[in-house]
Amino acid sequence: MDINLLIPLLSFGTQLIAVFLAIRLMRYTEKRVMAFVFILVICLMAFRRVMSLTEFVTQSTTIELISEMVGLAISLLILFGIILITRIIKSEEEGKNAVGSAEMRYRTLFAQSPDGVLLMNAKGDIVDFNEAAYRQLGYTREEFSKLRISDIDPIESPADIKGDLRKF
Repeated sequence: MDINLLIPLLSFGTQLIAVFLAIRLMRYTEKRVMAFVFILVICLMAFRRVMSLTEFVTQSTTIELISEMVGLAISLLILFGIILITRIIKSEEEGKNAVGSAEMRYRTLFAQSPDGVLLMNAKGDIVDFNEAAYRQLGYTREEFSKLRISDIDPIESPADIKGDLRKF
């Protein structure tokens, strides 16, 4: 195959692969409008490549060959960029899934712990608690949700609670 024809064909093929990957990338990104515009631009570039290919085959000169080589380089850069963006987005997606999985494990351990577990803020308000906490202390869930730590342990003052929290 003649190099004068190979370079434009490689450029066009690269752009088609870039379009395919950009379409697959669209399902991972929340910015679908931006991805759609990006795909449209790549498609227009590929269409322009087809149009210039027909002209190039009929009348090729050294300047047009250099122009096609530059077009191929740009097409390869676009493809490389899309591959990098896809990897980054997939990595972020996997990170979100890992965080969700860790959150689920934490919630399961928290809820199924045989020991009473309380989460409270710096003011001594109980933010969250598991079932064992209110059962061990003899409260209903509704009663316990209205309590502060000082209601459960009146010996501890708010200053003591803040001091305990600073230790952690």
